[in-house]
Amino acid sequence: MYDRMKRREFLNTVATVGVTAGVASGLWPFSARAETELKLWLQAQWWSSEFADSCAKATDVRVRNTPTKSNSTTLAKLMAGGGQDADVVQISHPFVAPLIEGGKLQPIDYGQIPNAKHMFPPFQSAEYVKGKDGKTYGIPFVWGYDSLLYNADFIKDGDSFNVLFDDRYKGKIGLRDDPYYSISCAALALGKKNAFRLDSKELQEVKKFLIAKKPNIRTLWSSFSEVVNLMKSQEIWATQGWLPMYWVLRRQEKMNVRYPVPKEGAPGWVGCFIVPKESTNMAANYQFLDWMLMPEWSRTIGEQKGYYASSRRALEGMSDEIKGVLGYDTIEKQMEQLVFGTLPENLQEWTQAWTEFKAA
Repeated sequence: MYDRMKRREFLNTVATVGVTAGVASGLWPFSARAETELKLWLQAQWWSSEFADSCAKATDVRVRNTPTKSNSTTLAKLMAGGGQDADVVQISHPFVAPLIEGGKLQPIDYGQIPNAKHMFPPFQSAEYVKGKDGKTYGIPFVWGYDSLLYNADFIKDGDSFNVLFDDRYKGKIGLRDDPYYSISCAALALGKKNAFRLDSKELQEVKKFLIAKKPNIRTLWSSFSEVVNLMKSQEIWATQGWLPMYWVLRRQEKMNVRYPVPKEGAPGWVGCFIVPKESTNMAANYQFLDWMLMPEWSRTIGEQKGYYASSRRALEGMSDEIKGVLGYDTIEKQMEQLVFGTLPENLQEWTQAWTEFKAA
């Protein structure tokens, strides 16, 4: 009995010492640092497993992303009470106000986000993330503009959205299958001063214009890859597109494409993070939001995909070439040429007008 007890004590002692030594030396396959899980809703092009690993290493927050499909879908989910499934959600700036007014969000304290002070001035006190109570309910993290994307081998005078409705390019035009952005694009081409706040009469005018120009339109697209393939195959010569589409076609495919800000201006957008009222994970939320404003994300998303970050820290370590291509040296002038619209109160009418255009 004595021998058996001595042997048991010896083995327990060896096991304890071995575990302690293994942890200290880093040989054991687990870490003493506990990770907090954060449930994120973010468009796929802005996230990757590499970003998740980098964030976890820096903050001990392990992000689990559920890619979102569209701003409208995200808005509908949150308005219906789906916020219980997410801690942090990405949505475009015009869609923040309805969620604030609907009581679906909780405030965000920039004082808990040290890197917030590094955001470009237009984003530090943006009105579109503020509620009537004076509190802030969102934080901008990425921005850009939807502009005219065209193949300069076939189109020489692309300084206006009217290119998309020019009969010379019949059958070679693509439009985004989205009522908010495509109707406003047509409204800009028609010279509407408030292209993002059209009333019923103006909507009907724009709808008739779109129907009249429908023979010019080769296709309606809904994804990034569609546009890249359509432009590469020359099925279309022009569309209203996104900066990363230009980035891929110009830098990777070596195509002679252009992406100017048209003379009418271009619709600017700001990707914002919001926190559903149901989230109880605010400590992790603040760590994640702060990390997103650091160079690990903000510089990389510019270098790899051509997006603009809201944080000046994106410039840390960025090459002069990339700064020049993105135009960071004239960034504030670029912003002045953009139209940062708000979501129209009669959005349902926009959707109906677009449906009627498609059915015509």
